[in-house]
Amino acid sequence: MPRWLTFDSFLTDAVAAVDNAARQALVDELLEERPTTPWVEDDKATFLYAGDAKSAALNLDTINADPPFLPMTRLEGTNLWYVSHQFERDDLLDYLLAIDDPMTPTQGDPDLVNRIMTYWRADPRNPLRLDAGGTSVSVLRM
Repeated sequence: MPRWLTFDSFLTDAVAAVDNAARQALVDELLEERPTTPWVEDDKATFLYAGDAKSAALNLDTINADPPFLPMTRLEGTNLWYVSHQFERDDLLDYLLAIDDPMTPTQGDPDLVNRIMTYWRADPRNPLRLDAGGTSVSVLRM
């Protein structure tokens, strides 16, 4: 039986941890308990990235912004980045994670191909992949 039934219950425990070491231990336990993501709960999906980064974001074509990112939040004192988003219950979408991307507009970026190859990547915790024009993208299936 999983220790946390919702991501919010994990966050509550992690925020209440006595120090950063205890918080990181909870993150490690969560990632062992849930080796694949996103974490889907009804119409909400939570995307996780665990790694040393200055910034992390979810890249979805359905985001009406430039760049088409939802910034991820770093859980203080840990290597865990996360973002939750509401979707339709039958959505099937492709996405990438943008790690340390400059977060500047993509429109008119003269070096966009290099930017994509450098900063955008498939979700390492999601085994569902699709080849999209030579780039592997992750798939969210609600």
